[in-house]
Amino acid sequence: MTKNKKPFSPFRGLIIKKYHKQFKLLLTDSLEGLKRNNPELLAEYEDQAQTIHKLVMQTKYWHGTGRFQYKTSGNSKYDGVRHSETFDVLEDVVKEGGLAPHYDPWFEKYVHVARTTSVANQWCYGKMYGHYHLYEEDSLLFEIAPAKFWYRVMIWIQMTENYCKTMFGFLILYTFSNALQNQGKIWMSTFRSDINKKWPFWKILTTQSDIKDNYSILFGIKDELKIIKIMTLAVFLESRTSEEIKFEKDYFHCSTL
Repeated sequence: MTKNKKPFSPFRGLIIKKYHKQFKLLLTDSLEGLKRNNPELLAEYEDQAQTIHKLVMQTKYWHGTGRFQYKTSGNSKYDGVRHSETFDVLEDVVKEGGLAPHYDPWFEKYVHVARTTSVANQWCYGKMYGHYHLYEEDSLLFEIAPAKFWYRVMIWIQMTENYCKTMFGFLILYTFSNALQNQGKIWMSTFRSDINKKWPFWKILTTQSDIKDNYSILFGIKDELKIIKIMTLAVFLESRTSEEIKFEKDYFHCSTL
């Protein structure tokens, strides 16, 4: 089992160039807003900027989650969700000594392994998973760019590197298919309780948790993992492993984005 390798398409450089200017403007606006509204936090950020950069450059994989999720009573975190009760995700991770594989009914038929841990290959994709768990009435005091920006970048890269026809067809199917809409609602059920209402796919991609006081957590993993081969369409975004990612074995760092 080795890490999935796929050459860059010639479009990736053009996409990055296109969004780089917008990224710089977003970063400038964020820093200016922080300077006006919270100069103490800006000073703290600038003091730790080199350390943050070093950690990011050393990190190979990311795992985004949140402090709380709704409790379940089935084999997977999507099975038997009870919206009347929550559990402490971070407490469970600490007790387990790291990230343990969990049953994922959607991926089992593709990877033929019942229990896996999903990790993001890019910081911004891991950040987006963390973003889902941020309480919907809260916002971050500072972020380099919002989740919507990163989704636009990711979607364009996915479309160009995994064939426009395939991705375009998938987006159309996702928009109009009740089966895929229902799959999205099941996935949201771990951090939202109002999944029965109509959810356009773009809102599913950028929603936040309705669990009060919930917040985002982002784990960084330095060491290489034994990666399972997955379908081509998912290779750019994520990797999967069937092994435990233990604190004592793999270098971890944890942040709230």
